[in-house]
Amino acid sequence: MIAVLLPTYNVEDYIGECIYSILEQSFDNFKIFTCDDNSSDKTIKVISRILNYTGKIERMRNWENKDWCATYNILAEDAISKGADYLFIMGSDDNLNKDCISRMIELLDSTMSDFCIVYGKSFGENSFIMTSKENAQLEDFKNENVIMNFALIKTSVWQELGGYDTRLRFYADWDFWIRAIKAGEKYRDWE
Repeated sequence: MIAVLLPTYNVEDYIGECIYSILEQSFDNFKIFTCDDNSSDKTIKVISRILNYTGKIERMRNWENKDWCATYNILAEDAISKGADYLFIMGSDDNLNKDCISRMIELLDSTMSDFCIVYGKSFGENSFIMTSKENAQLEDFKNENVIMNFALIKTSVWQELGGYDTRLRFYADWDFWIRAIKAGEKYRDWE
């Protein structure tokens, strides 16, 4: 099973479109694990309305703001305890094309990689295409994070690396990718 990890915080304008893009995947062996990080808008209500129509969403809530990296760790722990083989990391303002997950699984299986990164499109007021550096090496990370936080990762890799370091509030994903490459994890990028 693939666990789609979806932390939310004040994204009422985007979360519906994001979740529907996940629910419309051609690959259907997935579950969405969402945790709201104490939103002050109507994010919870939007998720609740969608939850009424599908059994593919596990919902949790932080009653105090814990920040995004801690929320990803909470979601990953819950998903792994429920048998997830892969973790799909994405933001609540991201949108997937309908074959995204199936193509990433095919790529991981055919290349025997540990994780797969993807080019993605964010939506909302500032829609843009986010890209990752192809075949990033350790030295590529000296000045910037060259892998965006949008990936399919084997749960064994997440566990081996210990998830995100919550002491690094703004750079936890950057640190995660550096640790993954240092540990010799193999990855593929997909357009």
